[in-house]
Amino acid sequence: MRTLLVALGIAALSTTASAFLSPISPERPVSQRLFGAPAGNQRTLAVASNGAIGFAVWLDERRGGNETDLYGARIDLTGLSLDPMGILIATKVSNGTVIWNGSAFVVISEGNSLGTTFTYITPDGVQIDQKSIHVNQSFAATMGSGPDARILFANHGAATVVDAGARIVAADVRYGLPQAILAAGSNKTEFLLLRGGDITNRLYAVRFDRDGKLISTNDTGVDFSDTGTVLTLAGTDDDYLLAGRGPTGRELVTVHLSVSGVAKKPPSEQPTSTSSDIVSFPPARPAVVVDGDIYVLAWTRSAANGEAYTTISELPATEHGVVTLPLVRPFAWTGTGYGSVLGMAGSHVILISDAFRAGVSTSIDPIATVLESPYGSGLGPFALSSSATRQASPQVASANGGYAVLWNEYGPDGATHLLLRRFLSAPTGAPIEAAPIEVASNGTGSAINARIAAAGDTYVVAWPTFDTPVTSNYVLRRLSATTGLWIDAEPVSLAAHSFELTLGASSNGVLAVYSVNCPSQRCMHARAIATDSGAPLRTAETLLTATTASDISVGSNGIDFLVAWTDNLCLGFCDLPYDYNLLAQRVSADGKPLGSTPLALDKGYGTSWPSIAWTGSSYVVTWAALGPGVIRASRLTANGTLAETQHVANVQPGYYQAQRVVATGNGLFLLTTRSKVMEGVTLDPQSLIASGTPATLEIDRLPNESFSTAVLPDGLVIAYDRVDSDSGNVERVFSRVFGNTVRRRSAR
Repeated sequence: MRTLLVALGIAALSTTASAFLSPISPERPVSQRLFGAPAGNQRTLAVASNGAIGFAVWLDERRGGNETDLYGARIDLTGLSLDPMGILIATKVSNGTVIWNGSAFVVISEGNSLGTTFTYITPDGVQIDQKSIHVNQSFAATMGSGPDARILFANHGAATVVDAGARIVAADVRYGLPQAILAAGSNKTEFLLLRGGDITNRLYAVRFDRDGKLISTNDTGVDFSDTGTVLTLAGTDDDYLLAGRGPTGRELVTVHLSVSGVAKKPPSEQPTSTSSDIVSFPPARPAVVVDGDIYVLAWTRSAANGEAYTTISELPATEHGVVTLPLVRPFAWTGTGYGSVLGMAGSHVILISDAFRAGVSTSIDPIATVLESPYGSGLGPFALSSSATRQASPQVASANGGYAVLWNEYGPDGATHLLLRRFLSAPTGAPIEAAPIEVASNGTGSAINARIAAAGDTYVVAWPTFDTPVTSNYVLRRLSATTGLWIDAEPVSLAAHSFELTLGASSNGVLAVYSVNCPSQRCMHARAIATDSGAPLRTAETLLTATTASDISVGSNGIDFLVAWTDNLCLGFCDLPYDYNLLAQRVSADGKPLGSTPLALDKGYGTSWPSIAWTGSSYVVTWAALGPGVIRASRLTANGTLAETQHVANVQPGYYQAQRVVATGNGLFLLTTRSKVMEGVTLDPQSLIASGTPATLEIDRLPNESFSTAVLPDGLVIAYDRVDSDSGNVERVFSRVFGNTVRRRSAR
């Protein structure tokens, strides 16, 4: 299925242009930034302290694109974040932690191309150094604080110890079978690592000194069938406490271990949960920290009635420890609880819980507080980080006097909002509305897969209402491009139980083309949409093809339409590659097929993303073919017959993520996204060969980012989403107008 739509206008084509259009307006955001809970999910990893402030690190998905970054923030002793948007420490990481080395917070990140990286950040939040080393194992635990702090890395039966200066103390110390590590912790002088057994559920304890010397390996006497596998471990000079969420993820199970890792007593289930608890995915990790002669425990609970909260409890760390604290709930919310992290800042306990807060955001966010004994008097909770709302899926169409951008905005509440805003054409490009117009919303936070097209003075917006979990019921609504007022008092039902929907515009109307379920495939239907002041739907939908239709694109010559599609029904991972066809069909203004047989343009596995432009005398269809950098194109006559098929570009190595062709009065242009780059190149309208060097339109793009383009009287406008550092490194939507001074010579 296509990830973006190109709205094409009708323009006569000049053959004199050879370079891509120049920007004639600045990059313009579609709306002002609204800051709140951070976009994307966060998962807190650790918190360290210098006694005066804390520093927390977490995995962060705010940039999108299935990429996880490592962020950090300083926390004062009220729990308030001193770095509201977070500090980006490393990109594309899988794990990390933080310790205090006596002068700086040392953030350890791993998983990206740099290997294991130590980043040094001062109490003022300034990065002063960064070192990368090669370690064969993954992070397991930290020991101590100050210049003598240590970090343990372990897996696959070997361990490495590194000091706070990123110097390897002991490398690849073998300790036994390469079983999964389920928990690791330390006291002041030793590390304790808990691994799985060979063929049993038994936990085995592996003990190292601070210099990486293997001391002992022991059977703990504990089965993880009793404790579960979501475990946390902390220790003193005389004792360790192992805490887990139990085999169902609903309990809190604790076990006191000796310094050699052997259970002192059988596992004890704490009074934490009921049968109404729901299991979080990932399961809610408990937290343990040592405060003098007691262990402080924290965990979250999620109930079926929508309540969630964090609970604090105490257990003695020594035989002489005294526990006076009943179960305390420092904070509660509506939603779901995930993991918790604890740290000590002098006599204060820093508590951070990851929470999905219904009605606050669409993601899992860390919330923090700092507690003083008896751990119930903390302020907050405070959000550990924030960002502007995330924007995505821009669509653009042009009408009389300017253009309109349509996009998804996630939050600042827990809903997705489909927003629209009109803009003037260049040179000003200024927004017309003081604020965006809300078209629709989705309370679950799901994306709204909308489309927009324009004919004359009317914008047509179509979007699904998600009435069923399998198919979508599309509705439409029309907006005056002049007044900004809705022509239709309410959304009008367009296509029930349909799938992919695409809009195309002629001079006098809009055509909706979409697929519906047939007995064994997806058929393609069309329906004309009127753009005057009368009813939008005046004719019934028409069957265009009874064979499978996917990847649908629509273009127009101003009078009727051309539809292109593939007959590929692979909706997910396809383990058997097979050839499928790229087809095209002319369609009348009222949505009826012109001609009895579709025209076959191409055949082959990987054929996708058809795009259509009208040059003033012929149609041009471009599409992606299987292979790196291969884009093919066909030129069709006005009556829909094939003139020629041509390879367009092997511009750069690497697979294209999207491509679209657009014709303006200044030329024929191909826009592509590939890797991290969006480019534009001029095509010869007769040979369809790319000419000149592609112009870079945007760099450092993420894989999920998209773009849309529409024709303006003297150029084109591109709407796109990209990561914006001023928004806290989240995706935001921008637009920019392109054109040049080249004009077609007047007739003599």
